[in-house]
Amino acid sequence: MIQDVAVTASSFCPMNCKYCFRKYFPNKYKDRLNLEVIKQLITDLRSLGCLTINISGGEPGAFPELTRQIGEDARDKGFENISVSTCGYGLEEEVLSGWKEAGITYLNLSLDTMDEEVQDRIS
Repeated sequence: MIQDVAVTASSFCPMNCKYCFRKYFPNKYKDRLNLEVIKQLITDLRSLGCLTINISGGEPGAFPELTRQIGEDARDKGFENISVSTCGYGLEEEVLSGWKEAGITYLNLSLDTMDEEVQDRIS
């Protein structure tokens, strides 16, 4: 039985981190999945017994409304754990409130370093 799944709603990321492979394929990672395709995937995964879904990317913060809609649909289908993996791009209070209302239960925040100078060099 599939219990956990990660859904990459979009492979787009507005960041330009030095260590990320996406910079080597600038035209390949710009698309995003159609919401109806994602909703069907969520329905299919839930029917297989999946209870945990992680919305990742790319960068989910680049498409906050799409991320909210995915969370809402997953909640409505009975997923127990709905998380978002993000670098923190676009995470304003309004976005976070919308995600929480949509049923997103966890936020996985990528923090590469606590040193601001190092962060500036790698991202």
